[in-house]
Amino acid sequence: MEPTAGVTFRCYAGRVHGDESEVVRKIRAGRLDGGARSADTLAARDPRRRPGNP
Repeated sequence: MEPTAGVTFRCYAGRVHGDESEVVRKIRAGRLDGGARSADTLAARDPRRRPGNP
């Protein structure tokens, strides 16, 4: 993938970098710049984020 404007974006699917908690640890350690989280994981950490809550 050729970078545009000096930015390269790579998406790794299939838990290549571990489960969600491992990805968070790698982000905090500076080994990854970001990651996606599922709604279930967010809801487990903060019940206000459960779908259907106002």
